[in-house]
Amino acid sequence: MQHYSLDESGSITTNNAPNNRFFIIAGVTATNKDKVKRVFRKAKVNYLKHNPDVLLDIKSEIKGSQMSIEFKDYVFSQLISKTDIQFNYLVFDNYNALPRLREKPNITFNYLMFLKADKLLNNQTPLKLDLDDRNKSVESLKALEEYLQTKLCIESDRVSDVKVDFFDSANHTMIQIADIFANHLYRIFKQVAKNQDYTENMELLAKLKQTNLQHCQYFPAGKCECPDLF
Repeated sequence: MQHYSLDESGSITTNNAPNNRFFIIAGVTATNKDKVKRVFRKAKVNYLKHNPDVLLDIKSEIKGSQMSIEFKDYVFSQLISKTDIQFNYLVFDNYNALPRLREKPNITFNYLMFLKADKLLNNQTPLKLDLDDRNKSVESLKALEEYLQTKLCIESDRVSDVKVDFFDSANHTMIQIADIFANHLYRIFKQVAKNQDYTENMELLAKLKQTNLQHCQYFPAGKCECPDLF
């Protein structure tokens, strides 16, 4: 089975404010998810132990939006050095997308999920996607699943089956990691939208790209203004 956990940041929208330019879908996978879970928790415990001024509760889910770049860097450095975790992402540029894509976010999200899945598949074993149950872009879980089954199982015969499930991220380590990754990417691309320097945030992404990045893509592909991020 090909198994991915995903989360999103930003929105597919007709709003042209710089903060709303980009929509991110970030994904993670690993062969040994139990080890990822142990390393992830230990990294958070160690960071909070040595940084008592960071007032976050290890017993609760710590969202990417709550974490400093230093906290994220430590956690991800531990993950990439001690586990087989792999990352992937897709960036949707609202400014350069066709208006009809921006006007129908639910349909567009399903299409983007197809584009993303199509690039990640490497055999015909079933595809399993785990999404945060707070995902705002999915109007119908069944509609997404059936759309991906049509595209990937019937039209192209890429996989034998597709299963999509929602989970409470508080109880799903891999979705929590996807959330942190999505948030980090969103911060970078907000800086891109505002023509700000993103060097500091880029350093962490560069670490992941060296050995732990499966795939990344920009949509629309021909409109990317930041090739160093891909």
